[in-house]
This record gives sequence, C-alpha cells and structure tokens, in this order.
Amino acid sequence: MTWLDVDDDTAAKIVIVDNRTSDLAGYDTILLADILQDLPDLQGTGYDQEQLDQLLDETELPAPIELPSDGAGTGAAATVDYLQWGYLQWSSTRVRITQAEVELLDALYKRFVADYDSDMGFGWHVLNDEHRAEAEAGATA
Repeated sequence: MTWLDVDDDTAAKIVIVDNRTSDLAGYDTILLADILQDLPDLQGTGYDQEQLDQLLDETELPAPIELPSDGAGTGAAATVDYLQWGYLQWSSTRVRITQAEVELLDALYKRFVADYDSDMGFGWHVLNDEHRAEAEAGATA
C-alpha cells in the first residue's frame, strides 16, 4: 500500500483519474489469458475458471497465410507449414499444435464421426494409444 500526503483537491483529482483511466482502459485478452493460465490458481485475480475459459474461447486463431506462388512456377498458392497452427484446449490449458498434428486430429475426427455418426466420446478415443496408428493412417490416406 502507498500513502500520499496531498491536499483535498489533489486527492480528489487522483481518485477521478484512477476511475477515468479504468474506464478508458482495454485488455490484451490474449496476453491476459496467457498470464492467467500460467498462475498456479486464480485466487485473488478477480477471475474464475469460467471467465478464463471464456477468454480462451474468444481468442481468435489467425487465418492460414497463403503465398502467391509455390516457387515452382505453377502459380498455385503455397502455404508455409510453420505458419499453419492451431490450439488444443482442455480446462484452462491451451497448447499450440502444428499443422501436421491438426491434420492427424482432423483425419481421426472425420473417421470417428463417420464410424459412430456422432462426436460423443471423441476425446476418449484420441487419448487411447491404440488409435495413434489409426490417426496416422487416416491422415496419409
């Protein structure tokens, strides 16, 4: 705590500017979510798990970046693999995954939905090691 010895007019100005700056302030929600995720718990932050999950859900992923040519003179759009990415999230944990991982998950997901006509249980399906080879085979097919 900091104490300031000021007159009444200055004290009033300090209170006014404190309220005004919070009215005008904004958040870098991506940075805020990252900081909150790194804390051991949310106690004392003014945020709860539901609010953190909402921040994470509202974080927009960047669109894939396409280049005007693949460099082989074909004129076809080329994508840069290291700029392609996504997130995998559970609870308040969110991790970046590579394009190859996105493709494996997508292949496994499509096959699961086709087989079961639902995505219920997909998370459990992914967590079992026996399905890893299936995901790799589906991505290359």
